[in-house]
Amino acid sequence: MLIDLALSPDGRTLVAAGERDTLVLFDVESGQIKKKLEGHETPPTVGASGEGVRAVSFSRDGRILYSGGADGRILRWSLPEGERVGEPWQAPAAVFTLALSPDGGILASGNRDAGITLWSTAGGEKITTLEGTTSNVSDGNALVFTPDGRLVSGGYRGDVGIWTLSRDSEPREQVLPRIHTDAVSAIATDPTGQWIATGSGNHIVLWRLTPAGADLIRTLRGHANRVMGLRFVPGHGRGGGRLLSASHDNTMRLWDLESGAVLRIFQGHTAGLWSVVSDGAPNGTHRRVYTAANDGTIRRWPLATPNQWLWDMPGEPISAAIDPAGRLVSVGFRDGTLRFYPLPAAVGWGEERTPTPGSENRIGVRPAPSDLPESDVGVRPVPSDLPETDVGVRFAHPNLPEPMVVVEDAHENSRWVLRQAYSPDGRFLATSSHDGTAKLWRMETSLDGPAEKPVPRHTLDGHGATVHAVAFSPDGRMLATAGYDGKVGLYEVETGEGELFQAHQNCQSSGCAEAVSFLDGTRLMSAGYADQEIRFWNTNIWPPTPAAPPLQSRDMILWATLRPDARQLAVVGRELVVTLHDLLPGAGGAMIDGSARRLVGHEQTVFRAEYTPDGAQLATVGADMTLRLWDLGGHGNKPLFTLRLPTELRRSSPLWDFALRCLPAAEGSVGDTGAANTHPDAGHCWLAVPLTMGRLALYRLPYAEPPAR
Repeated sequence: MLIDLALSPDGRTLVAAGERDTLVLFDVESGQIKKKLEGHETPPTVGASGEGVRAVSFSRDGRILYSGGADGRILRWSLPEGERVGEPWQAPAAVFTLALSPDGGILASGNRDAGITLWSTAGGEKITTLEGTTSNVSDGNALVFTPDGRLVSGGYRGDVGIWTLSRDSEPREQVLPRIHTDAVSAIATDPTGQWIATGSGNHIVLWRLTPAGADLIRTLRGHANRVMGLRFVPGHGRGGGRLLSASHDNTMRLWDLESGAVLRIFQGHTAGLWSVVSDGAPNGTHRRVYTAANDGTIRRWPLATPNQWLWDMPGEPISAAIDPAGRLVSVGFRDGTLRFYPLPAAVGWGEERTPTPGSENRIGVRPAPSDLPESDVGVRPVPSDLPETDVGVRFAHPNLPEPMVVVEDAHENSRWVLRQAYSPDGRFLATSSHDGTAKLWRMETSLDGPAEKPVPRHTLDGHGATVHAVAFSPDGRMLATAGYDGKVGLYEVETGEGELFQAHQNCQSSGCAEAVSFLDGTRLMSAGYADQEIRFWNTNIWPPTPAAPPLQSRDMILWATLRPDARQLAVVGRELVVTLHDLLPGAGGAMIDGSARRLVGHEQTVFRAEYTPDGAQLATVGADMTLRLWDLGGHGNKPLFTLRLPTELRRSSPLWDFALRCLPAAEGSVGDTGAANTHPDAGHCWLAVPLTMGRLALYRLPYAEPPAR
């Protein structure tokens, strides 16, 4: 079991401490052991759970290493020799954690029973003992100095304290408002002195430092076990920073401070993590991260996230769609505005990029661990696991992209742009809104993006309530709409002519006909909210007639989507689970008896689901603030990965829509031009997630369409 890590100021030496009085120096570049340091001796009376070397810290110049253990001693070691320096400093009890002041003059040691001891690093004498609400600290990493010299401590009863230390007065403790209910096992401050992060139980609390103390900002949730290590690293955008968290749930997470979004989940350890450190380069960047865990291993992780973007949006984004060519994302806003942005990887809109080398780690291909790049061994195949050179277009400000086109009042009276869908050839865009209308827009595009503003072609205003879904037929000639009035509309795209029919009953103001999709040119599927039914329709006669008996859901339905081959149906809603139903080929939607398969993982209502083109994966988004990508191959019912997004709500949910677009690696046609699919995103998927707190999250994932079965 390894408990603590420390990285030398020059980034060349890593020290690991743990059970059996382990204390080892590693060469960072080679990963080889430089020396084992022997000197700590855990008393026989100490149980296995509390023994060993528990804390390490380097001096500011990197020439001295401090180590503290269950034997209650603090030892000093000269570097690079690794020899003992002077006599041990005897602490009043076992040493759980160490923290060094910014000027390097004070070393603080803490434990659960005997307060916090301050030591002079110059002479080794004890300066004082701090006693107060938070002076008895938990095991883990619950002591840290702020850049201005204050000491932050985490109490084992859940309190967080900030100590003001002065040579001219007695130490003063300010206890922050109590948020945690369990022992505070991890604390970190950022280098700028703006933030404090405290970890307790399975959550993290983010605070903003003030001269008088700290103000609560938000709570970060997502871990499934105790948070034991925290580390701030630089980032971009309005918040400017990110946070790493190491947990006993065997994972590490990378968080965006401004939004609270999880940018990456690092998975590979087989036991709980204790500590995390990163290599701060002179230019302020952090390239690599190191973690120590109960499995007795140290792992090195790349920190770069070159295939993830978190864009600031000028308003509250509600919906998103990606054009079939994979070159632009259209974003619909709460105020009725529609904006079009170039995707970062698109050739012709900026700096060209070399296509991603290697394709072992794909969605649709399930590699053995040995197939992963060496630096990513143990890292789950999430979007950021791609080469660092894969940078895409460089905007003037990477988090504030300029839209190519802005359409004000896309829907009248500044109503939400609720849903969007592109026609298969990309020539048309359909949008819908709470204003009871759907709109068809003609897209005049080129490799440089839209040649002019999308041209409004038709306003489809037959619905008497919110239009919740729009879908094009496979040949792009027809558009189907579904509304809260329970009606489904069928319209010709070129003329805008069409009719509506009553598809669902028992309508409510909160929903009725929630989703619609074409099985083929003459058959249609619709999903009802209040009647909890999936219905199948023959549309070659009017009004359409049922093509099969309805499918009854267990709870209210919010979305249903067909697999591209129309052989499977995914249904989501208030039931929390994702239900998959196999369909009989050519049977007009008749169900196969006993075919239902349930994907369990979401913790609240599921809003939407979409298949990848090959039908091998399914993406879902829910009110639990997660977007999950499920592997449907075999009999596995667990997601490939989960993107956990913000938890601080201004309204009912921070997200409820997303866009998925995949471009197979094999060459093919793009749109209606017949051009070969050779641009850099061939063989990749895009996920676009609008966050109502003013962000758009973009993820670029490897994707390989499997061979035809």
